[in-house]
Amino acid sequence: MRHRMSLFSLTAASVLMLVPLILVPSVSASPSRAQAASAPAAQGACANMPSKPITLTYWDATGLYLSDQGAATLDKEFMAKYPNVKVVRVPKAFATITSTERLAASGPNAPDVLVTNGGYVLLGPLVQAGLVLPLNKWAAGSGWNTRFTPPVLDQFRFASDGSQWGVGSLYALPAGASFIGLYYNKTLLSKLGLQVPTTWAQFMSSLSKAKQAGIVPLAAGVQDGWPVVHMYTSLQDDITPTSQINAFEFHSAHATFNTSQNLKAAKLAVQLVKDGYYSPNFLGQTSGAAIAQFAAGKALYYIQGTYFAGPIYKGLGNNAGMTIVPPMAGSPYSVTGGPGLGYAISSKSANPQVAACFIDFRTGPQAATLYVGEGGLPAMNYKYTGSSTFIKSMFGAWARASKSLVPYLDFATPNLLTVLTSEIEELLGSKITPNQFVQQVEQAYTQFTP
Repeated sequence: MRHRMSLFSLTAASVLMLVPLILVPSVSASPSRAQAASAPAAQGACANMPSKPITLTYWDATGLYLSDQGAATLDKEFMAKYPNVKVVRVPKAFATITSTERLAASGPNAPDVLVTNGGYVLLGPLVQAGLVLPLNKWAAGSGWNTRFTPPVLDQFRFASDGSQWGVGSLYALPAGASFIGLYYNKTLLSKLGLQVPTTWAQFMSSLSKAKQAGIVPLAAGVQDGWPVVHMYTSLQDDITPTSQINAFEFHSAHATFNTSQNLKAAKLAVQLVKDGYYSPNFLGQTSGAAIAQFAAGKALYYIQGTYFAGPIYKGLGNNAGMTIVPPMAGSPYSVTGGPGLGYAISSKSANPQVAACFIDFRTGPQAATLYVGEGGLPAMNYKYTGSSTFIKSMFGAWARASKSLVPYLDFATPNLLTVLTSEIEELLGSKITPNQFVQQVEQAYTQFTP
């Protein structure tokens, strides 16, 4: 038996087609979802908007998905459409959001709109504490059920007590989708006489050639914590069966982290460091510094999420491309990803209707077009018809990734992001062994039962 930890312990098939379905496994029978969607009468989020002066405050993640300038543009467009509404954006670093949002949401000055992940890290505790409102009554009338695929919406559903993820009411909507992929520099590939790798053997050979040529093979920077997680999960996805990862995420029977596959991924992560394939002093530099290094043409690859596509596209333009991390021969294959951060309505908001309208706007087609223009991947069904080869490569990679998606590993428990960040940093810094890493993650996992 696992000891129950309180949730309150939170410290395109072608590039021109519609974005494919996000294949996140269902964790309950369909009646739960049907019940959640059937009760409220359909009501558009922007119907009957009040005319009195209103100030709407929202939290937003800075440096992820949309640029600060892009966010300001959308805020101005919303206020032009609804001149009685003053929108106040509060930009926050992602690490700050994960560590402080629940406390801020429970305080007297809670923002009207919160930004949250799915899973048990952020959304579950907010739902359990009654700090966010269900969005069901606006979903049908606003077209959200067709704007997004069901698996996208399912990652923002929770039982009303916060105990079950993927079922029950809808509590948030995402503007962007994300997956962990391989960014590459076309000029450096050409300089080395290489093609975009499609197999693990080709990928490893290209790392060796880059190092021999004095080029950083893999840009990396994890001083800000959470980016280090994907230095492990991008390898785990190549080694550990999809079913095993999903069992861990959704707490299926006999789920465990202490497996030979996860141990193999940990050993490989350490070996890549020993081989000198990452940026020098990657543990001591930020993700921003790693992005700058890659965007300046000083590294061949960068493994991270599409939430960083904007600054990379700004720096390298169509000289950058994106693909999936090449699979290993004969191994199972998954891609970490799904909808990005979602917007939710605080239960303390005095203007939930206005908040719902704002969320509708920020996750709709007007916002998506601006987002794609910055190099981003929208969560809504979207047809890209532009000429950017970088954006086409990203939609192409997404078409492949979406066939075998698994949720972000840290979504599995409220404090797993903190645990993974610390333990993977220790692992890559040779402070603990791969065996110790697997055991310590397992210990943290077994202390929580949803």
